[in-house]
Amino acid sequence: MLPKFRKRGIGRAILNRLVATAISIKGLIIVKLAVESSNNPAKKLYESFGFRVIGREPKALRVDGVFFDEDFMILELERKSPDI
Repeated sequence: MLPKFRKRGIGRAILNRLVATAISIKGLIIVKLAVESSNNPAKKLYESFGFRVIGREPKALRVDGVFFDEDFMILELERKSPDI
């Protein structure tokens, strides 16, 4: 996200909508994402919604010849109905 848009609650609002939508989808019980491992502000935001790190891929990204690790995170959702 561009610096001028940071700390305005935009990411939190988007994530809030994503989680609310995911909860409403019948049968969906896990949301997965990947985040650059040293991006602590993003990881803290995801963790505040209940996401947890389940693994890391070393050197997953290469930008201008520099490698970055990527963390995989999941959010396990509660089922809304016993028939799913």
